[in-house]
Amino acid sequence: MYLKTHKKDIKRANVGGNNGFRGTLIWEDKYEKCITDNYASYVNRNGETYIFSAKVRYKGDVDEVTFEQLEGRRYYFRRLVDRMISTIKIY
Repeated sequence: MYLKTHKKDIKRANVGGNNGFRGTLIWEDKYEKCITDNYASYVNRNGETYIFSAKVRYKGDVDEVTFEQLEGRRYYFRRLVDRMISTIKIY
């Protein structure tokens, strides 16, 4: 299986109103180019551990899209995605 990883990165992020992390993976295979952002945090409440996670993926056909186009799309949606991920509430 062909899978080429171009970059991995991890930064702090607000996930569901809690401190957490955003991990970024930039990769490609024979068919797609992809940028994946994984958000995660955990909270201990009443002796129970809750894990909040979300995945955002920007992808396109290897013949039709470049990583620069995917980065542009990601930059365009960054504020919206960060706001949505930080303000979600789970009951």
